[in-house]
Amino acid sequence: MKYKIDFPPGPELTREEQWAWWASDELGFLDHCFQAYGDIFTLNLGDFSNNANRSIAFNGKWVFLAHPEYMKFIFRHSGDKLHGGEANVVLFGNIARNRGIMRLDGKAHNDRRQLLLKVFKKSNLNLNAEAMRDCANEVLNLWPKAASTKPLSMINELQKVTIRVIIHTIFGITEKAWKEWLCKKLMMVENGSYTREQIRGVEKELSENIEVQINELEMMDREELFSRSDILAFLMRSRVEEKHGLNKENIRDELLSLLKAGFGTTAHAMTWVMECLLSNPFALKEISEEIETVVGDGPLTKNHVDKLDYLEAAIMEGMRFRSISGILGPRLVKSPLCIARGSGSTKFVLPPGTMIVNCAHLLHKNPEVHKIPEKYDPLRFVTLQNPGEAKKKWKLTLDSDLKNRWTPFGGGRRRCLGENFAILEMKVVIWAMLEHLKQHQLEISTSKGVKVDKQAFFLVPKNGLQFQLKKKRVRKSKKTEVNSPDSSE
Repeated sequence: MKYKIDFPPGPELTREEQWAWWASDELGFLDHCFQAYGDIFTLNLGDFSNNANRSIAFNGKWVFLAHPEYMKFIFRHSGDKLHGGEANVVLFGNIARNRGIMRLDGKAHNDRRQLLLKVFKKSNLNLNAEAMRDCANEVLNLWPKAASTKPLSMINELQKVTIRVIIHTIFGITEKAWKEWLCKKLMMVENGSYTREQIRGVEKELSENIEVQINELEMMDREELFSRSDILAFLMRSRVEEKHGLNKENIRDELLSLLKAGFGTTAHAMTWVMECLLSNPFALKEISEEIETVVGDGPLTKNHVDKLDYLEAAIMEGMRFRSISGILGPRLVKSPLCIARGSGSTKFVLPPGTMIVNCAHLLHKNPEVHKIPEKYDPLRFVTLQNPGEAKKKWKLTLDSDLKNRWTPFGGGRRRCLGENFAILEMKVVIWAMLEHLKQHQLEISTSKGVKVDKQAFFLVPKNGLQFQLKKKRVRKSKKTEVNSPDSSE
């Protein structure tokens, strides 16, 4: 079949020049291209140096999308023409032993997804709220002493929390020595200073230790296995309960993927959310008042988390305002693909081997999509139900098109399975932080604004958003009122 290739416009630079610009200033490069070429453009970035152990037909061209109509197109498109699994191999490189869901396509991906969706059902996840709270307090209880004498890195501290949460969720309660070993190894995987070979060595160690855990559960009494609520136990039970249950190798690969993906991205996103909240006293005040109304003086429980709508909106807005990567949810074109925003718009024909990218950073900053995009405003996602009443009642306002204009978790059949888990975890951990901050003042260690840096693949605050704690002084004066800003949407 003959077809005429027609890529969207892009910079007339060599691949080496484009890659150098990307590596030195990812967001600056993307912003330049958006201003120059609009909400669809082509970059020639090659294979991200991930050519080892890869045999996927790929032409080095990356088409970036930054409009809801394009998102709708790729999220709804047939899996036969767009492969997410192969795209992830191109983007992240191939780990020889890992065949987790991120690297699957077609029926294999759909079957695996249907099984794992049961693990991440929202009603099941809420049962983890108290354990998440305890994991957060395990780290936060050390803050007053540690952060009073020298600055701490917010991202490192939150990684300590999210690692503990994901270990508990996957394996249940584990012995302290093994948990600490896992924490250390996972931090190495996340550290951008290690070489690709060193990281593969760590992942091999992790895989081998996961296999030990799987073998132990395989020998476990059936009644005990069925009484456990951790993900490992669920997947082991699926071997006898589910039509598409997993073998031991599949379980190992999924657990390794969950370990790696389940703590770093959440910590990065939560750090940016905290940066937004600490810079917006009105939003922080509304969250504190909502917590007081919903939770009161007692500890947060699973019965509270779904009632914290303003907090959830503040998290969503933080994830819109600060993307953790310029590339999310890539797809690899497998057969000629005609793409357009709608009838009457310019059509482009992309050849097989082209990468298509959900560019959430530009989509979320597109003024056609989000009014005053440079403004942090949770009211984009929440409305007040009882104006004029002392105790405010907020409700999330999530319309049907939101999934195409708010895409930090991707979309379609490859939307992140851990979305509900990540939102729940952030709500619990932010609640815990605010509880600790009732007695202490958190001060960010910069007066010149927060700059963006890279940690491995992800965009993070420079120096990890360093902070210190100072004991609050009791003041007898009246509280200063914080006026509400105008709603932006």
